Amino acid sequence: MIKTTRYTFVILIVLIVLAVVWFQLIPGDTSHHLFLIGYAFCHQNPERSPFAGTNQFTFCYRCTGLYVGILLAALWSFPLRKSINLFSKPLCIYVGLSLLFYLTDSLNASFLLPLFGLRPIYKDQEMIRFLSGFLMGTACSVMILSIFSRLFYLHSAVDKKPKKRISQLFGFLISGFFVTYILFNGENIFFKKILNFLCSMTALSFLSVLYSILILIFSKTENEYRSIWEGKNILLTGLFFCFVQVGLLTLVRFRLTDTWSWFVKSKVPIDLPANKKVLFLSPLGIFFH
Repeated sequence: MIKTTRYTFVILIVLIVLAVVWFQLIPGDTSHHLFLIGYAFCHQNPERSPFAGTNQFTFCYRCTGLYVGILLAALWSFPLRKSINLFSKPLCIYVGLSLLFYLTDSLNASFLLPLFGLRPIYKDQEMIRFLSGFLMGTACSVMILSIFSRLFYLHSAVDKKPKKRISQLFGFLISGFFVTYILFNGENIFFKKILNFLCSMTALSFLSVLYSILILIFSKTENEYRSIWEGKNILLTGLFFCFVQVGLLTLVRFRLTDTWSWFVKSKVPIDLPANKKVLFLSPLGIFFH
């Protein structure tokens, strides 16, 4: 059934209805709705988040780095997605070191060290938070994209030449430096807003891919598609579950805090009730943000 045209129309209608309900029930303009995507994933503490002028980014520095890393790695490794060796020694070492750095930096910036009477290992800095997220994002992106490709496509691709890999690595590094410059040194608010939009869309896309992997496994439809278009229903279903998760987490957090978000026009949250304590509901967020 999931492969039929009828299913395509049904899932598209459901997605449109969910989007309409989202925009109708939640107050605020477009930038507010964009910001609420991060409300389901990130603590969104203004003191630890980048700004585009007076508008706060959807995610904090670490989460922004995470989704920038996911996006850039996905773009530059896409041609190699079917030929990446998940268990190669260099990739395993990179993933292990990235995870170790991410957890160490998260712990270093959390309240756990002072709680046990310990001092931070090093001074907490915005650039380091961004870098820890960026490295973790690239590792997750390469691995998840490769897993998805192995489960999704009918045939494997021919391995790419080393020269092609080197050129893609070079392009990835250049684009990474460019994005970092925009975030930390660029004065152009327009480019920062574009970066914030791309991070928000990457968060939704990455979660949709994760759900698509689960759908492929549980529906037993692995390795049956020659193209993305042929298997579009799998991705649309993954997007549906993504919408549901974001909506439910946003609703739960609203019920607990009586505020839709840390939505701000300045670096001071203006809609946070004085008698309510913000509860940061994000994966590991209570400990590591």
